[in-house]
Amino acid sequence: MGSTTISLIDGEFNLQEAREILIDLINKKIHYHSLKNHEKWERNGFEDVFSANRIKELQCAREKILELTSKEFPKDFKLKINSIIEIGGINDF
Repeated sequence: MGSTTISLIDGEFNLQEAREILIDLINKKIHYHSLKNHEKWERNGFEDVFSANRIKELQCAREKILELTSKEFPKDFKLKINSIIEIGGINDF
């Protein structure tokens, strides 16, 4: 299987738009890992270590975004956001 590249976010946004897009994306990922962690706890009685660590990383990223988008910038200030997703197989078939 070859790899596929998808442009998830590509544009210029004012601070409010950037905060909304990025925080929503991070919150969705935190929710995903929280559910995964909860499911593992329910099934096995212990947490999913990867998901628990990933939640912490994502929470730190969310704080950085909130800090960045809370600063004073000129009224017409824009942020360029470019997010690429690369999808590829792990195993050979």
